[in-house]
Amino acid sequence: MDRQRCKGAGRRPGQVYGRRCNERIGMLIREQENPVVPHDKALADDLLAGRQTLATPGLLARLRKTALIKLANDVPKYAALTAAHKAWTAPTT
Repeated sequence: MDRQRCKGAGRRPGQVYGRRCNERIGMLIREQENPVVPHDKALADDLLAGRQTLATPGLLARLRKTALIKLANDVPKYAALTAAHKAWTAPTT
């Protein structure tokens, strides 16, 4: 069975958690350390109405930054995260 003992960080010594539980706890901790709000109703409404597009200055960079932070919080070991981070944050010439 996929279980391990967790120590410290507010847990009782020797308390047993499943791996999935520990992953979710880690995700919540990362979310608190790097908060991101991926839901923006006003932006969604503007995009649907055509008031903003990917040509809107700064919008694509904002969306990419939000996606990178959210992905790093949720799945920090995601294989393509490093490549996406390099590609999306590289200075343009």
